[in-house]
Amino acid sequence: MSKHIEFTHQAFAAYSSRNFEQALALLCKGLDHWESPAHRLSNASYNAIYDALEMIEALLVYVTVWESNDYVVQLLQAIRKSLDDVKEVVWDDFQQHIEEFKVLLQGVRIGFNFFNNNNLALLDANPILSFALTEEGTITLLKSRGNAKVDALVEAFNACFRAELTSLEQCEKEIKAALDLGDVSRAKYLLEWMMEQYPKSKKQAFLQLGHLYFEEESYQKAAESYMKTIVMGTPKEFVRDNVQVACNRLAADASNSKEANRWREVLINFF
Repeated sequence: MSKHIEFTHQAFAAYSSRNFEQALALLCKGLDHWESPAHRLSNASYNAIYDALEMIEALLVYVTVWESNDYVVQLLQAIRKSLDDVKEVVWDDFQQHIEEFKVLLQGVRIGFNFFNNNNLALLDANPILSFALTEEGTITLLKSRGNAKVDALVEAFNACFRAELTSLEQCEKEIKAALDLGDVSRAKYLLEWMMEQYPKSKKQAFLQLGHLYFEEESYQKAAESYMKTIVMGTPKEFVRDNVQVACNRLAADASNSKEANRWREVLINFF
């Protein structure tokens, strides 16, 4: 099984569990391994592209913070038309559509991550912010109402794209500058962006994210970030106390005994 098909299968499982951020990450990873066919799609490749399209079409309708526009609709329709009539496909055009689809998914992933990192619900019936994507791959935040919190979020988001983040060192400087100013939203977004652009930074980035989430008392995100950085080589002693506090708080605040036991087991098994 090709990596493209394998990651798409994993994405569908994540999507079915309503883990939309993970589903998008896996779809993007799958398309990184996409190889354009010379003449025809195999049945497995066809099904993988079809499933990815179905997921994105559903998310466009279901996720209230993602604004539809002509560009997105036309791109998805073009891919569906190709899949509905494969015999008439011009493969160069199809490959171009898949490349544009990949850019679209990366943009949606950035949007989802930003909302998630700032504790904004993707399915909010009356969101304070939404986002839209353009053909150039630009993502824009749209304000449904103005207040200090909304303006600060938009400024933090836009600042990430104004910065010249052409190296890992520059990213680290921008993150430090954001933290020095107390701009936690921007720092978290930059850390997520840095991990995507510079995978070797993940161990340190997850450690920093864990600390930031812990300080906000976002204990589940803190625990998950700490566990990831430990798997990547950070000594457990660096985060032991915070992980214990996070897991104990999550167990104490759990809505049922099953959930409480899960966090106790995480703590026991991980340490």
